[in-house]
Amino acid sequence: MTQHAILDSSSGPIEIGEGCVIWERAHIGAKRRSVTAPSGAPVTTRLADNVVVAAHAVVEAGATLQSYVAVEPTVRICIGATVGEYSRLTPGVCVGAYQEVEPCMIAYLMDGVQIIRTNQGMTYNARAKRAVEAGHEKLLESLKGLVK
Repeated sequence: MTQHAILDSSSGPIEIGEGCVIWERAHIGAKRRSVTAPSGAPVTTRLADNVVVAAHAVVEAGATLQSYVAVEPTVRICIGATVGEYSRLTPGVCVGAYQEVEPCMIAYLMDGVQIIRTNQGMTYNARAKRAVEAGHEKLLESLKGLVK
């Protein structure tokens, strides 16, 4: 088994914004079959600024993750799905093909049932958003310390 992240651009380009963290064993741009846009053009997989993709998470080709999305281990984001800013996907969640997760949502499993709901603290509280941003900055700083 590989010890590093996989960035698979065989279905089209991968755009990764500033401040993104992609952990080992994550797979970005994965495909289950031939993937093209309705126009026949290659699809683009997009990670906006400050996205975190944890180990063993899969982001399929054509998916879009907006700013400050947190993708935890074993999450799968299927082809063409969009995850809104400040959303959090907890372990085991699967965002279906072409599904859209609105901004400031949290998705989790409860008794084997997937639940996606508004993360009230993020939606109505600018301080909570700033706390997420500050936490991300701390993560980046700690990682820079490991790379020295």
